[in-house]
Amino acid sequence: LAEQTTAPKPEPAADEEEDVGLDESDMDEEMIGALREILPDSATALLEKLDAAEAMAADSQQQKALLHEIWLSLSSEQREAFVESDDVSDESGDNSDAAGGKRVQPQSERGGKVDGRSQTLPPPAKRPCSKAHALTAVSSKPADYKRLEGNEGNCDICDADYKYTVGAYHCDVCKNWDCCVRCGSTATATAPDKSSKNKCGGNKR
Repeated sequence: LAEQTTAPKPEPAADEEEDVGLDESDMDEEMIGALREILPDSATALLEKLDAAEAMAADSQQQKALLHEIWLSLSSEQREAFVESDDVSDESGDNSDAAGGKRVQPQSERGGKVDGRSQTLPPPAKRPCSKAHALTAVSSKPADYKRLEGNEGNCDICDADYKYTVGAYHCDVCKNWDCCVRCGSTATATAPDKSSKNKCGGNKR
């Protein structure tokens, strides 16, 4: 039997070695900005090429080719600095939107629903309580009822039960007067007094 030999693997081309860590999708306007940060003022030739690349049409083949040429001219230390700056940029952008780099608020900080419950405050009340005090819009159980169990309230106007998470109105002066969104959104000078009722499973007084 003829002796079997294993052909040696071809050595990677110089350009292939130099391209490690750089993808064509990385060669864009952001790369130009990152390169400006890591290149010293003494690298005039590379900075001039960056100016030329910036003047070209964004994402054009000419721009990508020139950026690739600049990349090949970088030292290993400069490439490492570029990759590190790109990683930091990615991390800082995790909480940013694509349009303007604004921080994206967690769902709990925005309106809408959390765990299927509305967390948006109702509009300002159009009526006062039975003693003519201004009402406060709420989307959770008022602090005045923190000792009471549950998260349900009872309207002191129409006697309807509701969940505070869908919105309600509370009197911070009387401390034991509430109404539903429907009644609180109806304009009137005064409201009937039914504040002796039990609320949230216990007496409000």
